[in-house]
Amino acid sequence: MEVKQQLLQTCIDHVKSRIDTANSAIAEAREAANSETKSSAGDKYETGRAMMQQEIEKNATQAGEAQKLLQVLKSIDPSKIPVTVQLGSMVKTSLGHYYFAASLGKVSLDGRDYFVISPGSPLGQAFFGKRQGDKVTFLGQTHLIEELS
Repeated sequence: MEVKQQLLQTCIDHVKSRIDTANSAIAEAREAANSETKSSAGDKYETGRAMMQQEIEKNATQAGEAQKLLQVLKSIDPSKIPVTVQLGSMVKTSLGHYYFAASLGKVSLDGRDYFVISPGSPLGQAFFGKRQGDKVTFLGQTHLIEELS
């Protein structure tokens, strides 16, 4: 269970970092837009402001999506032992260890590699709802679910 808690915290920290990065980019774009001085070439001024506004909107969307993901991650109970693969599941297979929460890729803890993936990813969807002892074939590789926690 401690490993599940560490993996969950790693996901939460990563998403919080994404939110902070997006918010910093928004602040920088706002500052740049506000400090843009109107020159004799009015079109250049307006184009610059429009580009900054697009940058603000793009980062606001990213921050909003990350905020939603953070709420989902905070709803995961790492002490829960699921019967089927679902959000928050840790799965040991014949080919590796997986944690289903967010798309982070490979995370190393205590000398072991875990693949932290989103349940909505193609691999996550292949595993979703499976039980211990089930086999999952994905991209020509067959994973035997040896342990589910």
